[in-house]
Amino acid sequence: MNLANNKVLKIIRESPTYRNAIARNNVDLDDIELEIKEWFRDYIKTSETYQAYLQIPNPTLEQDYEAADDLLKKVIFKNEVILNYFSEKDLNWTENKSVVRSLASKVLKNASNPDPKESEQLPEIAINWMRIRSFFSKYL
Repeated sequence: MNLANNKVLKIIRESPTYRNAIARNNVDLDDIELEIKEWFRDYIKTSETYQAYLQIPNPTLEQDYEAADDLLKKVIFKNEVILNYFSEKDLNWTENKSVVRSLASKVLKNASNPDPKESEQLPEIAINWMRIRSFFSKYL
């Protein structure tokens, strides 16, 4: 139950910024529920990171962050099946992938801040996506 109770992911889920972005962009995670379950079963559940995380009796906020960040970087953004899914959904995925990964890492890092006011401050994806993508591509 560590992942289900992950404090960092809970902060993100309950964040007004996250909830507003979900509503504003008409996101319905039920649409990809089957894929998420398959990815969890096939790639996350079998990962060493996840298995080690399960062994921690009461993970700290830092351990929750480390597990989520490790799964993001070593499983989600390294898995060809998951990356192909996003590639099918976003014709510019090859260019956008590094920006999305950076933003996701930043969201996790912000949410892991022990100061509740700071942890709730999730970065907004800028309206001018092309400018931001160009910046990340040039400087990262």
